[in-house]
Amino acid sequence: MIDQKQVLDNLFDGLYTVTQERKITYWNKAAEAITGYTAEEMVGTHCYDSLLKHVDKEGNDLCRDGCPLSWAIAHRCRHEDEIFLRHKKGYRVPINVRVSPLYDTEGQVRGASELFSDSTPSAALADKLAELEELAMIDSLTRLANEKYAKEQIEHYLDEMKRYPIKIGVAIFKIDNINIFIKDHGLPAFEQMQKIAGQTLSRNCRPLDLIARVDDGEFLGIFRNVSDNYLHATCEKMRLLFLKSNFPLNNVLISSTFSVGGHCLKNEDSYSGVITLCRKQVAACRQIGGNRTEVDIHFVAV
Repeated sequence: MIDQKQVLDNLFDGLYTVTQERKITYWNKAAEAITGYTAEEMVGTHCYDSLLKHVDKEGNDLCRDGCPLSWAIAHRCRHEDEIFLRHKKGYRVPINVRVSPLYDTEGQVRGASELFSDSTPSAALADKLAELEELAMIDSLTRLANEKYAKEQIEHYLDEMKRYPIKIGVAIFKIDNINIFIKDHGLPAFEQMQKIAGQTLSRNCRPLDLIARVDDGEFLGIFRNVSDNYLHATCEKMRLLFLKSNFPLNNVLISSTFSVGGHCLKNEDSYSGVITLCRKQVAACRQIGGNRTEVDIHFVAV
């Protein structure tokens, strides 16, 4: 007879089950790989115990209000959604979840299961990383593109815009209060926060988009084929996901925030001009407390 646990442990998708009280009773190998948490760490805890910290794209805490598992149990119905979990290392991972109620032999709901898959465009990221390594355009701390590569890409798009009606959005994501963060937590903690920021940004953009680290605590996003509202919506999503990212230090969860400045490229733009504009927008956000997004959207009519 085939061992059912062996079958479930060898699924490509993560799978876990909970009781009606949302106590985790099973956690498969793929769930370990996607989240970084082992079965020993998860089985026996509750899904709302502040480990995975599921949020939606608006940053709402689903573990406390809006849990897909609770919905499946209450409505006795399957449910599918795209949400974002917190990896054990602190960054946000986009996942597709499919939840189903679990019944006993008498047809009573006794819990629920969640099947989830990592929706990070991993193949595209791997190809991009290999290309950047070959060109020596990798940031050593975050393993993202560096400023040299980002500059080349923006200049390429500006040149391409003279011939084709393409739409490119650019945004700078700056970690707030860097000096205070380093003073309170130390430089190694700040480096860890930068890695979390880079992973959160790169894992939650589209395959053709680019995230680069261009300075300490400063990241540049280049987004292709953006609509009038897409750049602002994307910047807000990234800001909220980073706000909900954290890592433990001395038994305390450490987090930070972004100030974001964005701009849609115009024919007369230059790389230095675009970067200066975005940094001014970031500075304006920080002057009123940070953790904000300021996006200038002006497209040339085609």
